[in-house]
Amino acid sequence: MSFSETSADAIYAGATVITMDPTQPRAKTVAVRDGLIVAVGDDALQECCRGPSTRLVDLRGRTLLPGFHDAHCHLLSSVARLLAVDCSPDKARSISDIQTLIRRGASQRAPQDWIRAAGYNEFYLQERRHPDRKDLDLAAPNYPVRLLHRSGHAMVLSSRGLSAVGITAATSDPPGGVIERDLDGEPTGLLLGAVDHWDALIPRLPEDEMRAGIRTLLGRMIAAGIVAVQDATVSNGFERWRFLCELDGAGDMPLRVSMMLGAEKMGEFADYGCPTHPVSGNVSLGAVKLIVDETAGEVYPALPDLEQTLFAAHMAGFQTAQHAVEGRALEAAVTALGRVLERVPSPNHRHRIEHCSLCPGNLRRRLRELGAVVVTQPSFIFYSGERYLATVAAACQSDLYPLGSLMREGVVLGAGSDSPVSDFAPLLGIYAAVTRRAANGSLVAPGEAISPDDALAMYTRNAACSSYADSFSGSIEVGKNADFVVLSADPTHCEAETIKEIRVEATVLEGKLVYKA
Repeated sequence: MSFSETSADAIYAGATVITMDPTQPRAKTVAVRDGLIVAVGDDALQECCRGPSTRLVDLRGRTLLPGFHDAHCHLLSSVARLLAVDCSPDKARSISDIQTLIRRGASQRAPQDWIRAAGYNEFYLQERRHPDRKDLDLAAPNYPVRLLHRSGHAMVLSSRGLSAVGITAATSDPPGGVIERDLDGEPTGLLLGAVDHWDALIPRLPEDEMRAGIRTLLGRMIAAGIVAVQDATVSNGFERWRFLCELDGAGDMPLRVSMMLGAEKMGEFADYGCPTHPVSGNVSLGAVKLIVDETAGEVYPALPDLEQTLFAAHMAGFQTAQHAVEGRALEAAVTALGRVLERVPSPNHRHRIEHCSLCPGNLRRRLRELGAVVVTQPSFIFYSGERYLATVAAACQSDLYPLGSLMREGVVLGAGSDSPVSDFAPLLGIYAAVTRRAANGSLVAPGEAISPDDALAMYTRNAACSSYADSFSGSIEVGKNADFVVLSADPTHCEAETIKEIRVEATVLEGKLVYKA
């Protein structure tokens, strides 16, 4: 227990305090002054730190945790998903359902407008196939239509949509992407990979809609107990940075945002005279994001190119974050990182692998040897577990989201939602990490389950560590920001099946109440 000689602004008492500080895991009372934690301890703090103007917050047996961090999401894509026609599996179980939803959405738009729909997953459709341009044409023949896959890594365009972006039988596949074609060589409308390439050709949402949408999105994140997010969008550059700073300046950024930037955008910040890691209010610049993927049997980018890009970022002082899901792509990402660190070692580099969804033992050991940080998505176990069990070879299923094995290896393991791919509610991800249950009740690699305390660490201390924010957030310790979430129950002392039912009752950011249920 630590004390302060000056009275606190507020004392949070009557709580189960889970600090995520290994030196003091549990407490009962926390004192706050000027937005910082000044004392953590037992009930005696109420007398030691209380002054005539101190506000006593009696939590009446609720649980106080560090505010949650979402270490991997996509803010503007999440806003676009909020504003799109919802074709997710709980809304559409067939292509006919998708057509009905798109038809309804088109009825509210002028003919020249794009119809944006999102969230479909072919695995959960009766037809067990992707829709094609002909399906979309039947739903909205007079409109350009874009239907985004739930993963965010594929889309379907209607015939008018293909024409609008200039895709014909003569169009070449873009780097890292595939235009699916029929037997006559004509595009079917399905575009795999390179989504940012195609999105750049589609008109943006009107700015007033985007600004209103981001206010709604961030308000919902705050209500989920989230105090900080990392935007992992590979197309982020100086223009996106400026947009986020403008939102913050207008008071529309109620939580902290760390913006990753695409590898090809690094020079933009130097061109504009920015320091390597600028901070503007609630907005900071994060890691350099790279996509390492296997499309049509080839890993892109090729290993020498990947190593060169990583090395350039490393030498410029940037942290890197490689999107690498499985197989040869994940192996390439780990190999390239190893080569870079062999050339120029760095003791606290915190270079990251994003997703790491199907990770065998040899790569887990290599990640630990390299000191890499892994940021993965436990909520995918819940939302996509049924599909994994049906499509991943039985011999490989024990390597699906190997949270337990990675932690036992000593890898720093943080969590994000990848929103809009899955819901950003941290408690659902914590539930999935602990129970390993899919939405249909199936167990997914149950041997990789972790404890509630370890799952909480993924969304607090470790997620903060993944963006160098652990010096001021992610745990309840003296000197750190008073970033808290108040829960209706203790996730470490309740039935595991009920974790996802726990309610967020309040969120506090730097000592200020920003959400109350």
